[in-house]
Amino acid sequence: MAGSRRIEGPTSPNNGAVAPRILVVDDEPAIRELVTTVLRYEGFEVATAETGRDALAAVEANRPHLVVL
Repeated sequence: MAGSRRIEGPTSPNNGAVAPRILVVDDEPAIRELVTTVLRYEGFEVATAETGRDALAAVEANRPHLVVL
């Protein structure tokens, strides 16, 4: 397809590249845990936050590539 781009998944830990960092923000602990478990299984580095204030601090500390709200 002209103009389409393939979206790659996380890099393999075997090639020495750093896995993309994702911040998961949700006030429900079960949701945070579920999303975190799936993303880590897929090879992403995941940080979590419960509140907006915690999320802002986590963005500063972790510099995520993606934030899931």
